[in-house]
Amino acid sequence: GREARPPPPIHPLKSGAPLQGDEARVYELVTRRFLACCACDALGFETTVDIEMAGEQFSSRGLMVRELNYLKVWKWERWSARKIPSYYLGEQFEPTALHLHEGHTSPPSPLSEAELIGMMDEQGIGTDATIAQHIKKTLDRGYVEKRVPNNTFHPLPLSRILLDSYTRMPQAFDLGVPHLRAEMERDMGKVCSGQMTRQECVDKTVDMMRGLYRHASVNSRCLHAAAAAILARPDASSWAPQRLSDGSRPSCGKCQGLMDLRVRPQGGGGGGGGGGG
Repeated sequence: GREARPPPPIHPLKSGAPLQGDEARVYELVTRRFLACCACDALGFETTVDIEMAGEQFSSRGLMVRELNYLKVWKWERWSARKIPSYYLGEQFEPTALHLHEGHTSPPSPLSEAELIGMMDEQGIGTDATIAQHIKKTLDRGYVEKRVPNNTFHPLPLSRILLDSYTRMPQAFDLGVPHLRAEMERDMGKVCSGQMTRQECVDKTVDMMRGLYRHASVNSRCLHAAAAAILARPDASSWAPQRLSDGSRPSCGKCQGLMDLRVRPQGGGGGGGGGGG
């Protein structure tokens, strides 16, 4: 195949002094990013201290910043020095104070596009030229949706069914984890560098996917069970019937028959609505 070279990076060509508002902010973002890429790495020293106290494990870190370098330009990333005392391996000490703070964990927030791109880059999935295509395919195929106003990604029933069915299968089924795609990306990189032929790359990928397909076909009942669980119709018989704001009942947009409008109780599950003509 033909090597698809990534497009050149966006970079400033002239002064943005006449720009205002959002245009000025976009220009500043592009310019600062370009200058930060041209700057040297930031330099610092980090110390990690692991402490055992009454059988409990504690950890603390200290950071000494030597040179900010690109951080002087890229103001959206910060290093802050954190001072801790000097320790040596095996040292014993008596703490000056003990404080117990109550807290709780919370689920992670949905991924933004920038966070998703960063995770894909960490896992080795896609290039500058293909990451946007990968994301677009997941949207076009109905696996996820992007919701406003924060432009975060949320899974749709199709992706939840597939991932749930994978976990139900009796043996390890890795189609839902990122390392498979990352391995394919690495193999394609080897083709570009001459370490692997195109046919070898294709044969390896086809063999891998053929095995996964056969495993999924034999265990298709897991897919049916996941779909039944996620798409289960809720029992709305106990939900309170309601009327529209004008006191009327809603009508079906297809047959024009009257429909029942029911409201899910607080803390209940499933969807709502139903009716007939």
